[in-house]
Amino acid sequence: MRRYVFRLVILSLALLGTSSVRADDQQIAQQIIERLQAEKKAGALKGFSIDLQVDEGTVWLSGRVTSEQQQAKALDLARRVGGVKQVVNDLTIAEPHGPGGPAGACTGCSRVCSRSTPAREPDGSR
Repeated sequence: MRRYVFRLVILSLALLGTSSVRADDQQIAQQIIERLQAEKKAGALKGFSIDLQVDEGTVWLSGRVTSEQQQAKALDLARRVGGVKQVVNDLTIAEPHGPGGPAGACTGCSRVCSRSTPAREPDGSR
């Protein structure tokens, strides 16, 4: 009987631990999004398109920013959020495309997207 109870406790802890990691990752992503959008409203970030992924405290930032200063600002904002263990930089620096840009190109709007699972490993492999 003791073994059964012990196994049940271990299983419960394992399941609860996994769900709390997901909740923490979602909270991290939400805080980063809020900070990026606050910088957008303040005018420090313009014409960017950032995808955000968080897995067990590792944050992947990918997409496009318009300058090295914006890239540094986005990375710094992510690093300063509590619970972030590592930030992976997949941001590219490119001029924003206006309405006359290539078909399917960004129209100069600023957006931040969030995903709960990463598309690649921290070393950059898929």
